[in-house]
Amino acid sequence: MRSATAGVAALLLVLGGCSDGRSTAPPEQRPGALLALMVLPKSALGPDAAALGKSPPSGTVSNARRAATDLDPLVTAKSLARSGRLTGYALQFGLTDPQTSKALRRGAGLLQVGTIVDSFRSRAAAGAAMTKTIADLRRLEGKPLNLGGKLERVRLIRMRGFRDRAVGLVLTVDLGGAQVHITEVAFRAAHLAAAAAVTRADPATALALTTALARRLELRVRRVLAGTALAG
Repeated sequence: MRSATAGVAALLLVLGGCSDGRSTAPPEQRPGALLALMVLPKSALGPDAAALGKSPPSGTVSNARRAATDLDPLVTAKSLARSGRLTGYALQFGLTDPQTSKALRRGAGLLQVGTIVDSFRSRAAAGAAMTKTIADLRRLEGKPLNLGGKLERVRLIRMRGFRDRAVGLVLTVDLGGAQVHITEVAFRAAHLAAAAAVTRADPATALALTTALARRLELRVRRVLAGTALAG
């Protein structure tokens, strides 16, 4: 059960897999260099995250690593590269294995919370990947997932108040005797796609928290981008 939980908790919005014929040279010579500055530290994730430890997939998320932890069995490193995805950086915090098992048996509690920022070759590629993600998740509804379990339900939420495109998702994953509920809010900022995700063992709403984290993430991302532009 834990391996499946790790997989669904790792779900972040940009699955990729679509091509962008307008992609040109990378907007950064080292696209992953600044991403670590953008993700939210533990102190910015709220009081419920205080007892959580760092968990996968924290750190640099290459296309190969992203494909290996993706819910969709059709996602590969090559399909992500074709979509224009260059690299990503995630910072996740979650329960230990025994704590996760206990929370799933109870059917209650926070399992994991974190943020990710993915870099693409263009703004268009980032947007196309977001569009494809929604279609992919709807296709996966009711079907087995890459790391185990079944995607039981997908709910799409219209998000407002972000400077560019944003979307909210609430996913219910059946692990066979237990359920995991993932709330995610993702947005685009220039050539980047970023997301905050909260994973719980119960259906208690996490949209307010996830939205607040996504807004903090957007502010942090845009501050780093602005600093880079000024430095250039």
